[in-house]
Amino acid sequence: MNDYQAILREVEPHTEAHPAAQDASREDTTVFDLLMAGRRQMWPLVISLVLGLGAGVLFYATSPKEYFAAATVLVEDRVRNLSQEISSNQPLVRNDTALLNEIQVLKSQQMAERVVRATRLYENEGFLSPRPSLAARVVSGLKDRLRALLPVSFGAASGPAAPADGDTQTRLIRQTAAMLQDRIRISRLGRSFSVSIGLLDQDPAVSAMVANAYAEAYLADQSTANRAASKRTAKWMQQRLDEIRQRADKAARAAAEFKLRNGASDVQGLRELQHRVDSLNDLYQAISKRYEQTIVEGTFPVTNGRILTYAMVPDRAAAPKLAQVLGIFGLIGLLGGLMVAVMRERSEVYFRTGEDVTHHTGLAFLGYLPVFRRNRLRMPSVAEVDRTAREANPTFISVRKHAAGTDPAVKSGAGSRSDGRAALRVPDTAREAPEFMMALSDPNSHYMETLRNVHTTFELKTVGAAGGVIAITSALPGEGTTTLAANYANMLSKFGARTLLVDANVHRPSLSNTLGCTDLPGIVQVIEGTAPLREALRRLPTTGLDFLPCPILHGQEYPNDIFFRAGSAKIFTAMRQYYDYVILDLPALSTAVDTKAILKSIDSLVLVEEWGGVPRELVKRLLAREPEIARKTLGIVLNKAKLAKLSRYGETLRSGMHFFNPGRKRWIMR
Repeated sequence: MNDYQAILREVEPHTEAHPAAQDASREDTTVFDLLMAGRRQMWPLVISLVLGLGAGVLFYATSPKEYFAAATVLVEDRVRNLSQEISSNQPLVRNDTALLNEIQVLKSQQMAERVVRATRLYENEGFLSPRPSLAARVVSGLKDRLRALLPVSFGAASGPAAPADGDTQTRLIRQTAAMLQDRIRISRLGRSFSVSIGLLDQDPAVSAMVANAYAEAYLADQSTANRAASKRTAKWMQQRLDEIRQRADKAARAAAEFKLRNGASDVQGLRELQHRVDSLNDLYQAISKRYEQTIVEGTFPVTNGRILTYAMVPDRAAAPKLAQVLGIFGLIGLLGGLMVAVMRERSEVYFRTGEDVTHHTGLAFLGYLPVFRRNRLRMPSVAEVDRTAREANPTFISVRKHAAGTDPAVKSGAGSRSDGRAALRVPDTAREAPEFMMALSDPNSHYMETLRNVHTTFELKTVGAAGGVIAITSALPGEGTTTLAANYANMLSKFGARTLLVDANVHRPSLSNTLGCTDLPGIVQVIEGTAPLREALRRLPTTGLDFLPCPILHGQEYPNDIFFRAGSAKIFTAMRQYYDYVILDLPALSTAVDTKAILKSIDSLVLVEEWGGVPRELVKRLLAREPEIARKTLGIVLNKAKLAKLSRYGETLRSGMHFFNPGRKRWIMR
């Protein structure tokens, strides 16, 4: 299986597919296809999910516990609008903008520095250097290694410049305040004007302390801001009072001068000047009164908010949460498993179902041959073969009679048969293999049903012809052609047909080697004319099957042109005279040209392809390169199929009155 790429390179890359395959149209992907794909890739998904959950458990176990504490503060307007208070008696309208402004104040660096100074967080090593998790340590180690590989200009990180004053404590406070700004959590509670101030820290006492310190610092900041605003307002009012006093005095002098100059002749002008003087005096009195109130307010602290809830020291860790961690890592695992499943589905290039065969090659699908274990097989007795054959075929001719020569068809010995064919006397082979007799063990097995389907398809194709020559081959070596050829030939022989099994694989005569027929003569000697056919034949006593071996020549190889010689066609013609069916075990198409050489002498060809073991594109190109072989190919059999897994590909097996039960892992009767 390691020579796929080399074989594909040998095959023309631009050859057209088999005509029947060109007409096949690919259906759109349906929900059923997706479900089947998910079922096929269930194990990658399950394994990825388990690995993700395992990583989540490891992360949870190795991550330090963190505790969350929060205080609640009611936020009011920070500074009232003095102009509104003076000019109107209507209350101030609160809006969301004012609340957002106060939240920004809470998030400011000035507020963080105040809390750091109040709690001396810059001296707390647990806050400055929290214990990292295992994942953080791994990531940090990888970053360090990466920086070590990078040039200095890229690996060196440029940190913030030190303060100009060079005060170490001030620099440390600012750095701690920056850390606190990143970790503090400030959020609005619903639509109210209340704010939650919380901190997540590995020390529960620090979390509560910082949250309460933030709330108190906010109120203190409001008080300080109000006092500062009162001072600024008082100063402004003092300036305004002085200005109004000057203007009022000036207006009074102007009115007095006007009265001296005009007397009582111009009453209207004098009245206007006096009215201006009164207005300035009234304004002075109003501002003077508000000025006195402002001075009083500036002498004691005034806050516009209050702490609704103080933070308590938490007794339970808030992070990490096991359910949340498992959910995140499980999702990551599923996504990874999905990626693996998609890649596995996209890399699926093998034959799995009969639909794959018909779609990619345009050839008929002849059935599945299940995978088996040789060490679990046993050789059936002749009585079992007779009983199985009678159950499977009422017209069965007894193997005992056929082997003993008592059958009417062979009574004449070397003379003529009832159909005019000459009978051959062949010696029995002393060695047989149980894997070549699987078709004899159970007439209702799926293996037998597939062989029957192969033979029925051949009979329908060659209707009216008397027997024929059937070749069994594959695209690559080791796909099971020998086993199929032997079982097919044994089935035909036990049904009473005169059958000859030929080991035509002169390059790897595994069939002859397994049956112990390694002595001369064999098919090569028969073709060369150095031995007659009857001397080279062997017989399997269990079924009466005749076998023409291909013995192994030690220290030398058979000539590559053996099937191109003139004697080859004559031998196959002679075989047709003696036998109803001749089954040829040929080498793989990709390793030899013997199939093309014998093509004119055979009637049909059966391709055996390993289930999930041979690329579809390889078979497709081989058939496209050899259209004559494609035309004579009866169909494709998928060998070594794992029947229990076929349901994952949407394939429902039905064979006569039997179907496969994956749960019980055997064929049962319905």
